[in-house]
This record gives sequence, structure tokens and C-alpha cells, in this order.
Amino acid sequence: MHSDDHSGVDSSAVASAGRWAPLRRRCGCGNGADRFGEHMDPSARAAWLHRRRSGAGIRPGARGDRLTARPTVADPEMTANAGRRTLVSLPWPRSPSMNQAESSTRTGGPAMKPPAFGYAAPSSLTEVTALLAEHDDLEPRVLAGGQSLVPLMNFRLAQPGYLVDLQHVEGLADIRLDGDTLSIGAMVRQSVAEDAPQVAAAAPLLAEALRFVAHRPVRNSGTIGGSLAHADPSAELPAVALAADAEMTLVGPAGVRRVPAAEFFVGPFETALRPGEVLSEVRFVRWPGSHAFVEFMRTHGSFAIAGVACLLDVDAAGTVRRAGIALSGVGPTPVRASATEQSLIGSVPDQDSIRSAVEATVAVLSPAGDVHGSTETRIDIARAYLRRAIEVALGRAGVEVAPHDGTRS
Repeated sequence: MHSDDHSGVDSSAVASAGRWAPLRRRCGCGNGADRFGEHMDPSARAAWLHRRRSGAGIRPGARGDRLTARPTVADPEMTANAGRRTLVSLPWPRSPSMNQAESSTRTGGPAMKPPAFGYAAPSSLTEVTALLAEHDDLEPRVLAGGQSLVPLMNFRLAQPGYLVDLQHVEGLADIRLDGDTLSIGAMVRQSVAEDAPQVAAAAPLLAEALRFVAHRPVRNSGTIGGSLAHADPSAELPAVALAADAEMTLVGPAGVRRVPAAEFFVGPFETALRPGEVLSEVRFVRWPGSHAFVEFMRTHGSFAIAGVACLLDVDAAGTVRRAGIALSGVGPTPVRASATEQSLIGSVPDQDSIRSAVEATVAVLSPAGDVHGSTETRIDIARAYLRRAIEVALGRAGVEVAPHDGTRS
């Protein structure tokens, strides 16, 4: 999976090392060097981290320096097979004192997983758009949380020649609630939005969906804007934005323009962003009714096979006045369940009406099958979870609907 040099260590043994292999997969953008010292006592770890981050480096194998001993990892599979504890030595991480992109191109230093690229960290959107225009010939990309782009670069599936880091751009990490309009800056971390009281008050569907995004450490780095601009058709946030009729604010050389979510997602990993444009914020208008977000995933934190974002506005008599429903994982973009919405609006939902509303959308779905699920499997999951989302939203609105008996419609 990675191109790291294991210095002659058997690759199968390294892959089976129970502690480090999952860590390296999760890191994506590097080799987890900051955590290789966590087996040390606190004082030794602090000294090691200080030396590494200050650029002093560590000389592997230096005599008398306990900080340089290579960490060892117990391999449970080899232990079980051989009847004894076996230790696998891993190479010590390199600690270059300069950016690896610079060292590999300017000084012939250590190579890194992605191709060499230029890098800038501006402080304003004006600088961002200027840098994108200046380096247009290098296919520049903006870097938000890096949870999607950097792994793609490591696998060389994406090869931008220039990165513009948005981390220090002023104003992109703000959350504002003005009346019924919630504005979330593109660089707001997903975990921050998940915990923000403004989001809970004005866009509870978003707050609920964020808990399904990977794991908390990923959400600590991943951003709202990054997920939306990445436009993964299986991701949670694009479906939420579509169901809630969110509005994207795009800034580019021609100025500012606002694009509704229904027009923003145009294909798998493709959006309405034009060359030189940047997604600066997303706006949600407060929904007066109830909500539900459900999805099916094989394991917690993994990509969902299918998901449903549902918003319903129900009056005191139980009649649906307004509906906003979108599905993920069943098309090249998030799919608006318009037929289901129209079937529900004006009705007091019961088992039969919900079944009919669900089938109105499922009948037109044709998701592509893959190793995770065939077309038929995805359709069956979409049918079950669309029904579940509607029932959960109705229940939160105080409308009691008898549980589905599980039989196929």
C-alpha cells in the first residue's frame, strides 16, 4: 500500500504487525513518525519529539543514545504460529529539517510518496486566487484538511504541481448564525461543526450526519468545505447539503457567486467550481421540522454503501407540508428523492403511503455495482434505509408509524 522502504524486513511480517500497520493506513499522508515514540517513557518521548521537530534529526543506531533504538512490534500471528513472542524491527523515520518537497527537488534529498510540488500558505482569499492564476500551468489545487487530497497524492492518483494551503486564510474558519441563516466557513473542522451550538440549532441534520464521518481524529482534521468540494458521491455531507437546499459561496477571479447544492455536484468527484475558484463557505437555512440521517456501512467509520438525509416539516395533524430527502452511494452524485418528496407532501403518512413514496424513488435508481455491493444490493439497502429515515423523522415530529415488518415491498 505504501512505498516506504522497510530495509529488508519481510513485507508480510510488517503488514501483519498488529499495532503499526493500521496506524500507517490511517495516517495516509505520512508514516506516523510523530507516534513512533509512544512506546517510550514520557521524558524520553518529549526529548525525541523536540529533537525531531527542531530539525536536529536522530542518528539511527547511535551507541549509548536510547532515543535511537528502533521500535519493536509484537506480531500476534507469528506468536500464535511459533508459540513464542516474535519482534519485528521497523526502520526509524527520517527527520529532514526542510520540507520534503523542497529537499527532493532542490537538494537531492529523500524522496517522498507524491511527486514534487510547489507550496504556498497565503493569508487571504485574494492571495489564494492570485496564486491559483499564477500557477495555472501546474494544475494547482487548494489544500483544506488534506484527508482526501493527500492520500490521493501519495498514491499518485492526483498529481498537482502546486498546492495552496487554506489553513491560514482569514475568515474561512468562522461559524455564523444570522437569523435563520447558518454560514459555515470552508475551513471549519468537521469536529468543530459537530459540536457547535449554532449548527445544532439551525442545521441539526448536519450535526447528526457528521457523527457518521469516519472517526473523531479524522474529523479533527477534515473540513466542511473540503468534503463538499471533494464531492464523493458516497460521502455524507454532499447528501445533507442537497437535502437541505444548501448554498455554496464560490470566490474566484471574476468575483463571488453563489451556487445551490442542486447545481454544485455535477459528477463523481466533480463540482461546478471553475478554474481559479475556491469554495469559501456553505449556507444553510433553518429547517422548521424534524430530521433523520441513516446509512449502512460494513464497519463503523468506513465508507457507507448507501445513506439517506431526510428533512420533514409536519403540521399538528400529521400532514407533511414540506420534504427534503437525498441519498448517497446510489449514483454518480448525491441523488435527490424528488418523487418520494412529492408523494409524501400533503399526506398523513402510514405504512402504505410510505411504501409507495419509497418505491417512487427506488424505481428510478440504477447504482453501479462494485466489490462492496452489487446494483441489486445497493437498491435493496436504499429501499430499506429510505424507509427508515422517513419513519425516524416522522417519529421525531410526533407522528407514530408502525414499524416496518421487514418484508420486501
